[in-house]
Order: sequence, then structure tokens, then C-alpha cells
Amino acid sequence: MENKTPIHYLKARNSDFLAGTDLEIFELEGKSKTLTIANVKYEEDFMVNGKKKAKGLVIYFKETYAKPFIVNTTNSTFIRNSTGVIDASKWIGFSIEFFFDSTPEMKISRTETKKGGIRIKSVNTNGYAPALDDIPTRISKSTNRAELMAIWNDLSESQQITHKEEVQTKYKALK
Repeated sequence: MENKTPIHYLKARNSDFLAGTDLEIFELEGKSKTLTIANVKYEEDFMVNGKKKAKGLVIYFKETYAKPFIVNTTNSTFIRNSTGVIDASKWIGFSIEFFFDSTPEMKISRTETKKGGIRIKSVNTNGYAPALDDIPTRISKSTNRAELMAIWNDLSESQQITHKEEVQTKYKALK
């Protein structure tokens, strides 16, 4: 008897975190590659597929079929640049659309290099963060000086002139 349900040939592999193969499995099984962030944690001394990792930013998703995702610098910078949000704990509720990029290279041993990696195609804040062009709201919602300075540094010279008083007032309030 023939099995009509598709089964990815690597579905049974032992992997603790989201990997490129998982994106293939999602596609084969008709599951979305857009995932919603349920939690973000900074973790230290944790195991990744049998190897100890010193530290990492890990995203957990609402979708039960998705494994946690270790966010590398490229992907975390993409989220920050797309949303303006530097505090990763405020990414909860954002939706991330993933794709597999075959160009990155990851050295997995002295003699072996693995090609490809997960990249982020788009980020939707789902209303949890103001749009990048809504500068007054971004300024008013900033909760610390680091966030406020990140907003300031992203502004053009003319935007800085326009919003200088708002930023100064908020900066003083965030002692």
C-alpha cells in the first residue's frame, strides 16, 4: 500500500533548534514559514545538538511545529533594522518570515564547512512597535536611554532638527 502523506527524508533527524531542513519540511507539509515570536531569551552555556554553546539569543515561537531559533548577528540586525527595536524582549508578538539562503558558509570542524543558513525575509511588528516613520510615537514609547539614542542615531539630519526637543525632553525623563 502506498503512503500518500509526504515525509521529508530528514524529518527524523535529531535537532534541537530551527534549521534550514525544517524550512523544507514546513514547505513539504504545507506549513507556514512565517512564525510568530512567543518569547526571546538570552541563554548561556546551553547545548546545541550535543555541543555546548557559550551564549546566544534564542527565539521561541507560538507555532507548536517550530523549534526554537538561535538568532545570529545577521538575522538579529535584520530584525532591528526592519523595526527599529533594539530591545529583543520587545520582539514578542512580531511575525518573521524565513527563507533558506545557500550562500553563507559555517565552519563545523577544521576540515568541514556547511553551506547555507536560515535568513529572515521580512518582519511584521503586528502593531507591537510603531512604524519606523512614526518618529514621535517611537520617541514617546522608548523606555530607556539606549533605545532613545538608537532612534536618534537612525534619524536624518533634518529629522533630528525636527525632533530635537522631543528627544531632549524624553532623555531627561529617562534618568
